[in-house]
Amino acid sequence: MKKLIDTSILHAAVISDHENHKEAREAVESARKGDYDGIVIINSFMELFTSLTNSKRTDPPLSPEEALKVINAYYSFKNIEIVTPNAADYFYALEISGRLGVRKSVIFDCLILVAALNAGATSALTLNVKDFDKLDLMKVEKP
Repeated sequence: MKKLIDTSILHAAVISDHENHKEAREAVESARKGDYDGIVIINSFMELFTSLTNSKRTDPPLSPEEALKVINAYYSFKNIEIVTPNAADYFYALEISGRLGVRKSVIFDCLILVAALNAGATSALTLNVKDFDKLDLMKVEKP
């Protein structure tokens, strides 16, 4: 069973005062231990870097060096597969977004879901259930 781990989970797992820290940390730790096969889309690391170093998303924000350490730690987890979307993933995400009338940044959620589907994921772990549910591409869970 492969599950996409969304940026919102990765973010909450490292921010101890985040309201969903405990559940997010447990979800990431379960993947790290091999309880399930986790998938992270490489684009999520860019988003994570941005959110960890942004004072509007993380108070206090992490330094770029600290954010990079967090990302490198995730990257080193043996039971979490890092997936890079290909051109077909991008175009399929655009097609779905156009057909569904997706606007704004939900298109990026569409891309990571498409890439995860193509990598064999059957569900997604996220704190943004509402945005992912709009796309109706796979089972979406909040840990």
